[in-house]
Amino acid sequence: MSIFYSIFFFILGICWGSFLNVLTYRIPLGENIAKGRSHCTNCETTLKTLDLIPIFSFLFLKGKCRYCKTKISWRYPLYELLVGLLFLLIYRLFGLNVYAWLLSVFVITVNIVIAKIDWDTTFIPNSVSYPSIIIAMILTPFLSKMPLEGLIPQPTLLEAWIGGAVYFAIFFFLFIVSDGGMGMGDAKWALFMGLMLGWKYAFIAFFIGSFTSVLFSMTILLLFRKKIKELPNNIVSKDDEEELPIEQKIFGISIINGKPAVVLGPFLALGMVITWLFGVDILNWWLLS
Repeated sequence: MSIFYSIFFFILGICWGSFLNVLTYRIPLGENIAKGRSHCTNCETTLKTLDLIPIFSFLFLKGKCRYCKTKISWRYPLYELLVGLLFLLIYRLFGLNVYAWLLSVFVITVNIVIAKIDWDTTFIPNSVSYPSIIIAMILTPFLSKMPLEGLIPQPTLLEAWIGGAVYFAIFFFLFIVSDGGMGMGDAKWALFMGLMLGWKYAFIAFFIGSFTSVLFSMTILLLFRKKIKELPNNIVSKDDEEELPIEQKIFGISIINGKPAVVLGPFLALGMVITWLFGVDILNWWLLS
């Protein structure tokens, strides 16, 4: 029976991942997420059922559109596989606890959507952050009372609101003093994280997010240091002869004046998902060590 559930939830996950691919493509473009058939982004041909089977269609079509032969990004099947593995992990960690399942799917869904959109566009859309924050506010009085058996973080109402207020204030301050280095979207997402995790678990999530962000930036600098040094730093505007920074792309990362401009959203999302799934064990280990 365990094997059956494992296969079932993995398949459910890759199908949900396919839906998230649609969300993360349409939301930044302002397209309706509920209406309209999926289509090739190059030739605009409406895709048929056989073109939309998660992972399989990509492999069967050899990573190309059936109609115009344009290459399909490898990230589409990768996200489907990622969500499938996360659904499988939820089952292995939490079994069939309905409350843990519904909350975990919600948390994973919004964080994957935020991470992918922020990575691609460098902004976190209000159409995702505001509904997520409202749902989190509605959930906060009930999280500590749900029969979750200590499987996931269960902050009290006070812990949740302290977490939301404190971390929003910190990120809002950073937004003001960073002169564009920190986006307001990050502050809103910090509010969401604080509400869902509470101040203790949110600290773990922000630590993981910040640490992985710095580690990733340093890795990019080390691996591509020679190429980065060869990039020009500034151009002179023809209008007022003002020096303007040049933005270059390396491995999908913006390089501005020789430094990687890494968006924080995906790493905050990573920190939250890890903390949501393993935060109870992490905090217990931390307190006992």
